[in-house]
Amino acid sequence: MISGEDVYWEKEYKRYLAEVKLRSIFSFDDYSPAKSYSQRAILNRIIYPILSKTKKTCLELGSGSGFILSLLSKMQIRCVGVDNSEKAIEFSKYICQQRRTQVTLINENIFNFVSKEKFSLVFNSGVIEHFKFDQQDLLIKKMVSLSNKYILVCIPNNNSPLYLDFIDYVKKKGNFYNVKEYPVNMEKLFRKNKVRLILKDGFHIFNSKKCYLNHRRKKIFKFYRTLSIRLGKIYLNGENFFSKDYNKKDIKLMTLLENIATPEERFKFGFMRLYLGVIESK
Repeated sequence: MISGEDVYWEKEYKRYLAEVKLRSIFSFDDYSPAKSYSQRAILNRIIYPILSKTKKTCLELGSGSGFILSLLSKMQIRCVGVDNSEKAIEFSKYICQQRRTQVTLINENIFNFVSKEKFSLVFNSGVIEHFKFDQQDLLIKKMVSLSNKYILVCIPNNNSPLYLDFIDYVKKKGNFYNVKEYPVNMEKLFRKNKVRLILKDGFHIFNSKKCYLNHRRKKIFKFYRTLSIRLGKIYLNGENFFSKDYNKKDIKLMTLLENIATPEERFKFGFMRLYLGVIESK
């Protein structure tokens, strides 16, 4: 029986391959500029700085497309990715091959994965919200058992106008990934598992397509105007930069704008929220 995850990742992989056939040069940067820039932003702002001070190893439980791991591997970090979905592993192998990176990818249930090795960082993004609290707790316990220091969890920001507008759009188009999501209280989960929260932040303050913005756009543009004033760059040309379909050429500027936002602003407006913790007993 094909799982909902396999259906989703098979669809994403086919879309990606179709784009590759249409263009002579095509990468994840072209496929999803917003995801690409935002994941680079948290790597450079948060993940690489902590790994540079430890043994450079990381494990992603629920590795999806493998894009984050492919970027980390380029930074000379030894990476392992585990995913329940065979289709996700196929997709991530292709991404890593395309980027010429060495990542160990394992198709296994993330709750069953065991390793003699402990990793400096164990993380996941967009995974834990698909489970009820008891399983969320088990997942954090699993992450703690595999880490020798850091835990990082990223979840969708259900309060972000950017996220809510995007969900409205995909539901209207009938493209919604219809997998149940549950509330997540990361601070409670960290406390329960003796993980000390050291950072709350957000990321992904842009979406790739202008059509994803809907009736909450006024709130979003007010935030964007604040960033453009703070940046003080005339070339932003008012709201024009913020009312477009983004492409690979926009990644540098999107990254710059995200980095000048405060952690509190990113936590409020970002499509995703992140929680970084240190295991208290280690």
